[in-house]
Amino acid sequence: MTPFGECLEKFRRDRGLKQFELAELVGIKASYVSVLERGHKGPPSKYILRQIIEKLELSEQEKQKLLHDAAISDYTFKVPYGTSRLEFELLHQLRNQLGTLNESQVLIMKTVLTMRCATEKEGGRI
Repeated sequence: MTPFGECLEKFRRDRGLKQFELAELVGIKASYVSVLERGHKGPPSKYILRQIIEKLELSEQEKQKLLHDAAISDYTFKVPYGTSRLEFELLHQLRNQLGTLNESQVLIMKTVLTMRCATEKEGGRI
């Protein structure tokens, strides 16, 4: 299950809706709601996201959580132009390890990336 799928399921259940009821409200198939919630597909289009937000009457905080979880649940992404060879190698290594990393490993990597971002904001280099 993806973060988006978990979030969508929670908001749907919080409102006492079944998958087919949400599907009818949004104008999509119930099977599509099911695959979204199980994480078998990436997040839906911006149009469908807006429909979900509107039909579930999400608060601003819930809306921001759903949009954030949609962004981090995307199965594909574009590598920016100018990415270095070392960065490509890092991406390749990370891709091969996804699904096997433990919480400590993820937290260490996030800490290193956060340190770099903080240092760059301060105008320094690592």
